[in-house]
Amino acid sequence: MTDPKVSIILIGYNDAARLPNALESLTSQSFREIEIIAVDDCSTDDSVAILRAVAGTDPRIRVEVLAQNSGASAARNRGMELASAPLIMFCDSDDRYEFHACLLYTSPSPRDS
Repeated sequence: MTDPKVSIILIGYNDAARLPNALESLTSQSFREIEIIAVDDCSTDDSVAILRAVAGTDPRIRVEVLAQNSGASAARNRGMELASAPLIMFCDSDDRYEFHACLLYTSPSPRDS
């Protein structure tokens, strides 16, 4: 993969039921030059297994599991430490991105002209 233009930090804790929906919305983005950094906040359900299974099929996904439950802020901060793209977006495990969300985020604003 070329250098990503957008790092998407997906955070979650014990949300295995909704996590596949969030992952599907991220992996199917129309803008492909992304990396997905999935940070699990020490879940006790099947969240990590789901993340690792999807990461095994998509090289743009990296899974990070926190050593102890630390909260959403710590998970986001860890994701930012791992991000390599110049732009960062955040997604919670119960969120879903629209198909062109990353493309719109990377497009210049009319004010930039």
